[in-house]
Amino acid sequence: HDLKKSGSEILADGPNNPKGRRGHDPSFHFTTDSLHTTENPEGVKPAHPDDNFPVSNGESPTKDWIQSALACGVLCSKCVLGEGGGRAGEIGNPTELSILRASYFAGVDIEELKTDCPIVAEVPFSSDYKFMATVHESSDAPDGKYTCFVKGAPDRMVKLCKYQAKGGVAGEENLEEIDEAYWIEQIAVLSSHGLRVLGLCRAYIDKSSVQAGAQLGQEFVNGRPEGKWLTMVGLCAIMDPPRPECVQAIKEAHGAGVRVAMI
Repeated sequence: HDLKKSGSEILADGPNNPKGRRGHDPSFHFTTDSLHTTENPEGVKPAHPDDNFPVSNGESPTKDWIQSALACGVLCSKCVLGEGGGRAGEIGNPTELSILRASYFAGVDIEELKTDCPIVAEVPFSSDYKFMATVHESSDAPDGKYTCFVKGAPDRMVKLCKYQAKGGVAGEENLEEIDEAYWIEQIAVLSSHGLRVLGLCRAYIDKSSVQAGAQLGQEFVNGRPEGKWLTMVGLCAIMDPPRPECVQAIKEAHGAGVRVAMI
C-alpha cells in the first residue's frame, strides 16, 4: 500500500506522526517511489535504473551478494554468534549480533569469512564518534592494499563517503559518486519507523599506512588528509522489539495511573 507514497509521506505515516487515525496503525512497510507501478511521475527514477543491477525485481539475492554486502557487519565486529545461530552462548551487542544472524541464516559461513579475511588493525567503537573500523587482509583487494571496513551511525558515515557501490557490489569498477541526498532520505525513512539503522562502508588503503596489530584512533577514519574516502555499500535496518517483561511493566504503570509515552 506504500508503493506510490513519497519518502516524505512515509515519514508522516510513521510512529513520529503525532496525529493518530482511528482504526489505523502506523505503517512499518518500506517504500520505493516507483516499483513498476502503472504510474511513473515525471522526475522519479525507476527502481533499478541500472540494467546491470545484480538482483532483478522479484528475485532473491545470491549468497555471494549477501556475503559481499554484509561483510562489513560481519568482519567489523567483536561479536560471537550463538550455537546454530541462536542465542545460547552468544556474546556481544544485540545490534551487531543481528547482522551476524542475518548472514548466518542466509548461508554465509561466518567463521570461514573471518579466516579468509584476517584482521590487521582496528579502531575500537566509541559512543563519542559512533563508529568502529577494522582493517583486513582480503583476496579481493588490489596488490599492496588492505580492505578497511567502517560501520557506524549512518548520518556520520554518509559525510565520510566519496563513493557508493552500485547495487551494493564491491570492487573499484562498481564505484560511482555518492548521492548524499538519497542516503539521507533512506536513513530518515527507516528511522521514522523505529528501526535502528547502521551504515556499512568500505575502502582500500595502502598496506604501508597501517602497522599490523595497531590500535588506531578515530582520526584514522575521520581525520584523513584526503577528506571523504569511504564507499557506502548499504544500510542495515534492524527492528529492536521490546523485551517480554515490558508487557507486565506497562500493565503495572497503567494500573498506577501512569501514561506510557516511550519504551
